[in-house]
Formats: sequence, C-alpha cells, structure tokens
Amino acid sequence: QFNNVFGLTLRYSHEDFEVDAFGDKGDTNRFTLSPSFSVTDNLTILLEYSHVNLDSANIGGSKDADEVYAETIFNF
Repeated sequence: QFNNVFGLTLRYSHEDFEVDAFGDKGDTNRFTLSPSFSVTDNLTILLEYSHVNLDSANIGGSKDADEVYAETIFNF
C-alpha cells in the first residue's frame, strides 16, 4: 500500500504437478501484477493481470495464457 488510495501487488508462483489418472507431469509459472484503488474507506477495486506458462507433455509442450480479473471488495 503506497498511500490511502493506491496499492500494488507483484506475485510469482511456481507449481510442479502430477496427475496420476492421466500419467501427466508438468509445471506452471505465473507472474501477476495487481493494482488496487480505495474508492472509500469501505470500498476497494482491484485489477489483476496474470501471465501463466504451462509446461506439460499431455498438451504437447509449453503453452502460455494471459488472464485479466476485476474485483471489488466491500468491508462493513
């Protein structure tokens, strides 16, 4: 939180996975950037952009995806 109005989250996550039913193994890497804006003391708006890289033999190698989310949080 930089001040009472603006905050920023940077996140990196990594996951190794194994799906026994399909005999699949792989991993994901995700980078996320999420600014937040406080509209009032009780209302916050978040925007989130994520880029994920999925590496798995079942999907034929490496695939990338971009995701965008919008969220509102109301505290009472």
